[in-house]
Amino acid sequence: MIKNKNIIYKALSILFVLIFAFAVIKNKDEKSSVVTNAEILSNTKIGWGIRRNDNHEQPDLGANNKRILEKYEGICMGNASKPYVYLTFDEGYEAGYTEKLLEVLKKNEVSATFFITAHYVNTQPELVKKMIDNGHIIGNHTVNHKSMPDLTDEQIKSEVMNLHTTIYEKYGYEMKYIRPPKGEYSERTVNFTNTLGYKTVMWSFAYDDWDEKKQGREEYAKEKILKNIHNGAVILLHGNSKDNVNVLDYCIKEIKKMSFQVRKKQLKKESRLNRLLEIPKEISTNEPRIVNMGFNKMLIENYKIILEYQDFFIRIGTQIGIINVNGFELKLNEMTPDELLVTGKIESIDLERMVDE
Repeated sequence: MIKNKNIIYKALSILFVLIFAFAVIKNKDEKSSVVTNAEILSNTKIGWGIRRNDNHEQPDLGANNKRILEKYEGICMGNASKPYVYLTFDEGYEAGYTEKLLEVLKKNEVSATFFITAHYVNTQPELVKKMIDNGHIIGNHTVNHKSMPDLTDEQIKSEVMNLHTTIYEKYGYEMKYIRPPKGEYSERTVNFTNTLGYKTVMWSFAYDDWDEKKQGREEYAKEKILKNIHNGAVILLHGNSKDNVNVLDYCIKEIKKMSFQVRKKQLKKESRLNRLLEIPKEISTNEPRIVNMGFNKMLIENYKIILEYQDFFIRIGTQIGIINVNGFELKLNEMTPDELLVTGKIESIDLERMVDE
């Protein structure tokens, strides 16, 4: 009898050990299979580079550059079939030429995009205001111009969103486009800045204009710029270049003579970009009131509904009345526009996406 009991105890012990070992192995397998998107994405640092053509054809972007930009809806060139050219300027600091750049752009009725740093807005707030007032686009070039693949997600968020908040608080302007400092990026960083509400903008032409020791080469600058104009060209120029300000008027006029149009990218409301939000499934109320909806804040400014979520801002509508967004109904009370009636099931919110004008 005692012998049989010992056998049973041993069998149970072995069974328990086997069950425990199986559970540990299964748990490890489950953990190893749960890999976040950030862990999967490569953080290999890539320096943006292209193979230029001087025959007015679009340049070779390189397979990896093209793959990443297309996957995350970034921008580096416009439509190959349209004679549109886009001027962009990187402004890390003011060297005394931007005022004249703005005058030349205004005289030629041309809009551009200016990618600025925190240093620039802190030292040149009036120039930034003038850019906005003149109808130019302001883009995010981060607070400290650090290479983003060298930073953690939290550090990138700080670099991007601290500048975003500063621009919004100073000017009521919401930046939507980012140019990675130094042209250095990785798939991880492009994906992460997308989650912050930003579209990455690179370029299809640039030259060595940034070096202030290499100024006084105006004919060289003209030749470089005009030989590389192509359909959909996104031109990167630096605001600290004396040559650029001296040749800009001539180059714009020559570009127009070549039957190209100097344009700017703009936002069109019909397209969708829903990846930014995690929205509660259902909200309903019978009385007009402000509804939180899981966002940090809901604000109403001049009949514009603005949702503040994770340090960025999304404008939903601009008129009194009913605004339908994928079955999500916002109704502004006409008598008291500071009140809202929210009904229906929220699936997603349509945001704006950049397209050619």
